[in-house]
Amino acid sequence: MEAMRASCGGDYLRLCAGMKPGGPEVKACFKRNRPNLSEGCSRAIAAYERSHGGPSDEADD
Repeated sequence: MEAMRASCGGDYLRLCAGMKPGGPEVKACFKRNRPNLSEGCSRAIAAYERSHGGPSDEADD
């Protein structure tokens, strides 16, 4: 989770700014923009998903 916070902050500001961090809008924004996420953020999300057994709803946390 901490890796996603560190790796995805810029993506949050670039793609989902103005939305409440951790809220459902941000989760939907990250899901919608998955192809546009930075390489580091995409890797952090993939690692989280592998360690937690599936797609993450916490991508923006």
